[in-house]
Amino acid sequence: MGIPWNVRMSQVMSMETIGILCERVRVEEKQILAVLLNAGLPTVPVPPVDLPVAIGACPEGHAIESLAGQYSLLIDRCPERSASNHLVSLLADSGTAVLGAGVASTGNRLDVARKLAGAGIARPRTVFAGSEKAGLAALSSFGYPSTLMPLAYSKRPLPIFDEDIAEAVLEHRNTLGSASARSLVIQEGSPSITEVIEVMVVDGAAVAASMAGKPALRSDDVLKLAEHVAAVLDARIIGIQIAQTASGLVVWDVNPVPEFRGFNLTSSLPVADAIGALVANQLHHHQHSMSSAGNRDTSALGLSTALKESARGVVITS
Repeated sequence: MGIPWNVRMSQVMSMETIGILCERVRVEEKQILAVLLNAGLPTVPVPPVDLPVAIGACPEGHAIESLAGQYSLLIDRCPERSASNHLVSLLADSGTAVLGAGVASTGNRLDVARKLAGAGIARPRTVFAGSEKAGLAALSSFGYPSTLMPLAYSKRPLPIFDEDIAEAVLEHRNTLGSASARSLVIQEGSPSITEVIEVMVVDGAAVAASMAGKPALRSDDVLKLAEHVAAVLDARIIGIQIAQTASGLVVWDVNPVPEFRGFNLTSSLPVADAIGALVANQLHHHQHSMSSAGNRDTSALGLSTALKESARGVVITS
């Protein structure tokens, strides 16, 4: 039997503060904070834009306080992705290990759709439309209902039920929206609430699922599909939305920052505890890697230093 995750976590000594990247502390963030604090790890909320992130190495003598290196771990809980996506990419560029929603952490719906299509994962018929004319042509081909999927994950999908609505919405976006808002992913169909389930996957395992979907959507096949999608996206913490259609199960959308407060558990660990276990596993892995890498100092000081360095620079994004 392995060592419980909270015991392993308490054995990681000399760690710096863990930050939860969020604009405000909601129920989910409070749960994660409680789990980590109860495990003896100092954890604080961190606004995502309060500290700069260096691009490339800073010249000697010109170092400024930066988000990179200030925390042992950062857990990304930012529903607004405009800053967070770039932030995670920059931290990865700096050599920081990033654990999170993978492609969905740093990209947009088009990036995810391309990745899933390339892996042969079942999806609704999907196109990219960069203009009002292209969007109307796609909707005419798909028929109604269909769904406009804004590229940014912070923007909600918009079902389109007939041609009049399509013309009005696309004209409005083209005339009054920003240039970036004119580009869309359009998907065929518009499943109802009961035809879609969101599965929370943490460290490769489906740990919880939304309550709205039909009971049939809580099958092992659905959970395994969600786990497979998370692996394809290189995601460690993510919500996968799966829809039941006439042609079978399809991956409808993904959610980089799921609101899991009302989810039903599909494993033995609550979601916040599963995230805590992921933190412990990652730190334990880095600790083991460093102890095998060459410096095998077994003194108390050497062990403390190795553990501190193994924890430094790891970012967790959901």
